[in-house]
Amino acid sequence: QRTGVTAAQYGNIASIGGGDFGGAKSIVGGNPGLEPEQADTWSAGFILTPDFLPSLSLSVDYFNIRLEKAIEGPNPRVILDECLRTGLAEFCGKIQRDPTSGTLSLGDAHILAINTNVAFFETSGVDINADYSFDMGAGGDIALSLVGTYLDELTYQEHVVSPVVDCAGALQPFCFQTSFKWASNLRTVWITPWDASVSLTWRYLGDVQDKWPAGTLPTNIPIESRNYFDLSAIWDVTDTVTVRLGVNNLLDEAPPLWLDGDNGNTFGSYDPLGRYWFTGLSLRL
Repeated sequence: QRTGVTAAQYGNIASIGGGDFGGAKSIVGGNPGLEPEQADTWSAGFILTPDFLPSLSLSVDYFNIRLEKAIEGPNPRVILDECLRTGLAEFCGKIQRDPTSGTLSLGDAHILAINTNVAFFETSGVDINADYSFDMGAGGDIALSLVGTYLDELTYQEHVVSPVVDCAGALQPFCFQTSFKWASNLRTVWITPWDASVSLTWRYLGDVQDKWPAGTLPTNIPIESRNYFDLSAIWDVTDTVTVRLGVNNLLDEAPPLWLDGDNGNTFGSYDPLGRYWFTGLSLRL
């Protein structure tokens, strides 16, 4: 009743109005009634360049951000769930069913999911950047670069009556993307004495805890950590000709599959293509 289902329609919606795909249409877009976002942020960090390792540079930065009245396109599923749970007009007033069939996908039926000021976002964590290089004499030089982030917290509240959820390293209702507790890129470059360089990049994405309630869609699937290795080389054949060759996802690591994934039944953070090669030729005249 809270979402507009009449007594006559109850239990019969799935069999009424042929062609219904069982989903819900939504209206999304701007909202002239939005208020400005308000943020409190602070950070602290240091840069270390020790005398005993002059080629080492290490920076560590802690960040803490709280965003009130955050502007967000609400999830239509959240609007429906919160209407069912609370009965508040704030949610139920955004649900319009087809009056004949009671569906949310036929005729003018829709869930109004235009941009709104959500309750808050809050995130904190540590960014790490490190660079180190050394000389191998006649063998050239080696340069290493590490960029990583430890995500301590990523809490989100859709509405003041909604539960506060922590999306850091978790996938669950109210979390709209995969947010890894630890993610990093480590790049090793061999600068050869033969006008060529070879690089190997290790991309690491930590595991994600699946917290979707049992029996709901998407179905619960463990999301384990992923390790991607990318290998590439650049050779300056002459002063005017450069050749590039490489392979990404060298070990052909498969992405986790997810029914509601936004990038080929997975998530944009992962590599959906598998192993792939690339090459290029540059000519400067």
